[in-house]
Amino acid sequence: MIVITGSDGQVGIELQKQLKKNRINYLALNKTKLNITSSKSIKNNFDNIKNLRVVINLAAFTNVEKCEDDLSPNYQVNFIGVKNICKYIKNRNILLVHISTDYLFDGKKKCPYVEADITNPLNEYGKAKQKAEIYIKKNILSYVILRSSWIFSKHKSSFFNFIDNFHNKKLSLIDDIYGNPTSARSLSIAIISIIKKQLKKNNINYGIYHYCNHPPANWLDLGKFYMTVKRYNLSKLSNTKSNLLNLKAIRPKNSMLSSDKFEKEFQIKKIYWKKEIRNFF
Repeated sequence: MIVITGSDGQVGIELQKQLKKNRINYLALNKTKLNITSSKSIKNNFDNIKNLRVVINLAAFTNVEKCEDDLSPNYQVNFIGVKNICKYIKNRNILLVHISTDYLFDGKKKCPYVEADITNPLNEYGKAKQKAEIYIKKNILSYVILRSSWIFSKHKSSFFNFIDNFHNKKLSLIDDIYGNPTSARSLSIAIISIIKKQLKKNNINYGIYHYCNHPPANWLDLGKFYMTVKRYNLSKLSNTKSNLLNLKAIRPKNSMLSSDKFEKEFQIKKIYWKKEIRNFF
């Protein structure tokens, strides 16, 4: 049995579609059913699952700005919750697939980050996710930490909702922060490839991987392409710099990720974010 925590988020919704498509049995647990910050809640839910093989942890507190204001939900969900899951599955022959972030890096590198690069998060969200990764590596043998970036979908609030709401007004988008826009659909396909290999006992090389769409872009590139697809008027669109927005959380100027290791290990072809946007919208 496959269990998904945080199942009602962007990736959770898309992953359930892929699991159904591949006829893989799963149990979806949203934050109402499962509170990962409570070890009791984890035990009560997981004890009732027969033949639990894989836990896919999608539960996360992802409001990066609020993480700077209130450390409690950030560390409770992004670190303590992960710690609780690890304590339960330790020594139980259960694979943990944990979604992590590009915000573990400080952005000083000029080219895409690889898995072996040293992490140095600039904001509280990244620091909590780093603590979770460190705990997993020290305490779990069977795990895949999957770092991704700039996740988008047609579900929930997103960068695209922001553009939909303000495209007919003057709109300025950041052009000095680079990363890899990644669709929740493609990330779900990547997760499915991990699950299939685990269920077939094909000897996964456990560890840290990066997965994202190609090629890298800045927020202006992403917004401009989306507006073109939606046939919005581009005349009111302009560029701006990140230091002019008075953001509380410092973002790395470069959080581009290389997916080469993952694509080779799990035999996944490159997916391009422009194609994903066209398919969605």
